[in-house]
Amino acid sequence: MRKMSAGIALALIAVLLVYAMGSFLRENWAANQVPGPLEGFWYVVFIAPQSVFQSWQPSFQRMLDSVRFPP
Repeated sequence: MRKMSAGIALALIAVLLVYAMGSFLRENWAANQVPGPLEGFWYVVFIAPQSVFQSWQPSFQRMLDSVRFPP
C-alpha cells in the first residue's frame, strides 16, 4: 500500500512539474507577457531562496575564514 501511494504521489508531482513548465512556456513565450501565478510560486520556492543563499554566502565565508583552528 505504501509503494502504491508513493508512486501516485510521484506521478502527481511529475504532472505538476510538466504543467508548470507548459504554463510557463505558454504564458511567457513573448517577452512582454507577465508571469502567471504558477511562475510566481516557482520563483518564490526555487529561485528566491538561492539568491538569498548567494547573498548570505560571502559573509558566512568571511566568518569561516576568521576562525583559527589549533594546529
